Amino acid sequence: MPVQRRADAVRFVVAIDSGERIALQYVYDREHAPVEYGQLEYDCKTRAWATTLADVCVQQQAECYLSTYLDRRRRSKSG
Repeated sequence: MPVQRRADAVRFVVAIDSGERIALQYVYDREHAPVEYGQLEYDCKTRAWATTLADVCVQQQAECYLSTYLDRRRRSKSG
């Protein structure tokens, strides 16, 4: 890993799922400690992010996390 880096890891968690809106919290960790955190919001009706990250790579990771979460949510409702 590069010596000069923003974080060692980025973690996501679903903080709110109202059915219409999903809020993801994220944390950038460096050396096992949080160095930055925030929240992203996704509108389920429009299927669009209400807020996004400037870091395109981490935004795409958030989209993958959300996609997996939505797939699991659909399966649990249908099963």
